[in-house]
Amino acid sequence: MLYFFHIKFKTMPVPTSLAVEFTPAELNDMKNAAKLINDLIKSKIDMNLSDAERRSLSKVGDQRQPYVSIAIGVYANNFPHLNGQAVPLPDAQKDIAVYGELIELVALSQQAFERTIELQMVAGHYAFEFMRDQYFNAERYKDSASVEGAQVVYDGLKACFEGQGPQNPPAPTP
Repeated sequence: MLYFFHIKFKTMPVPTSLAVEFTPAELNDMKNAAKLINDLIKSKIDMNLSDAERRSLSKVGDQRQPYVSIAIGVYANNFPHLNGQAVPLPDAQKDIAVYGELIELVALSQQAFERTIELQMVAGHYAFEFMRDQYFNAERYKDSASVEGAQVVYDGLKACFEGQGPQNPPAPTP
């Protein structure tokens, strides 16, 4: 079961430039760390729940976790005659232990995911800004024979910008 915890970061403004680089070894290390987590979990149990299956599962979460823990850790031993038959106690003990052990991993994974997404978003933003400036310059000079490549760049990039910005809609018919 996958839980997402909202992690509060100190908000920072979008940087005015990025130009971040990772060495091939650094990228490999990050990919290998994510692969290790995926492979290790998959070696224990391979799940691929549908959205409907995820919705149908009972949710523990921060508020219910103490109740589940006391039910399994205290009440199950003190009052075994009240234990249900659906989940054997040894399995429930393993399940609540794994749930607790994964709390920090989920938080760290979520933080890494959010940082990765933000970095990709900002990198994409600045790459797009570069392309947009290049396109607008090419558009400005496309009809000028003195600016080499302007028509080539304009023609190559215009499909990305068609249909955006102010349009001249047809006049309404009476």
